Amino acid sequence: MRSNLNSPNDNLNNGLAFIARELANVRNNGLSQDEFNALLAQKTDQLSKLFATYARTDTDVLMSQRLRSQQSGVVDIAPEQYQKLRQAFLSSLTLESLNQELKLQLSQDATLVLLQPKGEPEMKYEAAPGNL
Repeated sequence: MRSNLNSPNDNLNNGLAFIARELANVRNNGLSQDEFNALLAQKTDQLSKLFATYARTDTDVLMSQRLRSQQSGVVDIAPEQYQKLRQAFLSSLTLESLNQELKLQLSQDATLVLLQPKGEPEMKYEAAPGNL
């Protein structure tokens, strides 16, 4: 999971505490049916837009990308097959299975990497025990 928090140093503790509370809430309570439905709709829409982008891409560009993938030894599948597999995954996803996976992932020990912009004074932050 990756999150981006742009905040001045004086708001950093509050921002990190908010993120910790929200992650703990998702871990403990999971997503609601409405949140799940919204997420599923968002991912389905993104998949449609991605495939529409592929459809507008010139054949020579697609061939070049696939050739580079094969030369690099990267596993490569056709855009049509990707769409089919991804749609099958989204169709099989249930609220219960997603919440179970979220609980599993968010129950693992967490590591937070905080990158401060150059020139910003360094700030130490220690998570309170039990926040996550």
